[in-house]
Amino acid sequence: MIVGIPNLIWCGQEGDFNILIMELLGEDLESLLNLCGRRLTLKTLLILVEQTVKQFCKANQYVNALSVAHPHRVYSWKRIFA
Repeated sequence: MIVGIPNLIWCGQEGDFNILIMELLGEDLESLLNLCGRRLTLKTLLILVEQTVKQFCKANQYVNALSVAHPHRVYSWKRIFA
């Protein structure tokens, strides 16, 4: 288990729907938006982006360490932020 990455509880299909149930790690963004009057400062937005990118990188490293086949895309930071 990696801190910040939710545990998978169940995944499967029900009828026409694909379902993924994961551990809840804390408040969702909707609750945080309501708490601050549905407005985010630039600083808050940049912190959220930074945390999201860091968690994605951690998850990607974890999956790669497991040697699990998964779709892999490599993005150049220059292309993303150009």
